[in-house]
Amino acid sequence: MLQFAGTATRLWQDLDRPISGRRIPGSAPVMATGVVVGLVVDVFLVRTGFNLAYSDAQSHLTIARRLFDTASGIGIQQLGTVWLPVPHLLLAPMVLSRWMWHTGWGAALLGSMCLGVTACAVYRCVARWGGGWVARLLGVAVVVINPSMLYLCATALTEPVLIAAMAMCLAGLSGVITRQRVSSSGEVAVFCGIPAALAALSRYEGWALCLTGAVLVAAVVWRRTRS
Repeated sequence: MLQFAGTATRLWQDLDRPISGRRIPGSAPVMATGVVVGLVVDVFLVRTGFNLAYSDAQSHLTIARRLFDTASGIGIQQLGTVWLPVPHLLLAPMVLSRWMWHTGWGAALLGSMCLGVTACAVYRCVARWGGGWVARLLGVAVVVINPSMLYLCATALTEPVLIAAMAMCLAGLSGVITRQRVSSSGEVAVFCGIPAALAALSRYEGWALCLTGAVLVAAVVWRRTRS
């Protein structure tokens, strides 16, 4: 018991310790918790059929399925509608099973992953901003108990992918801002650029993130190096 109490105490101390590197204790459990919460909600919503109530959700499932299964010719030519491609590309492997496509479970599974990623990114943002474990968990709670967010993540709509990508980008930008040294171009590209690109290719709102994120990085670098 004393050993367990000592381990728990060290864990809480780690959570309150200022962040100095890339590693933020608790990120993986938070992400796993977000995924599990999403799946629990999916069990209820998919059974009721409410996850397919919006016609656009059915369209997204159909587009993703057509990448591998259609009489008119499978392939990326099935993309190219008014909707951007990344959500459909991510959804396509989830709907290879006809049952997962027909019930919408493929989209629900992807949405649960997006919920976990979003919760983890929010947790990391709050940690970068100096928040202790209470503030971090409150930030996560805002995401994982939000009814609108939980419903979105059970559907095939494109918002869950956009929100997850934007949250990852913001977590990366938080690292750029709070890190003591100037981030390398490779770090900015991996932790900010790739998530921003996913957001820009998910919904048009992501385009604004690319512009404002680039301005933010430039401002941080200029302030620190005058270069």
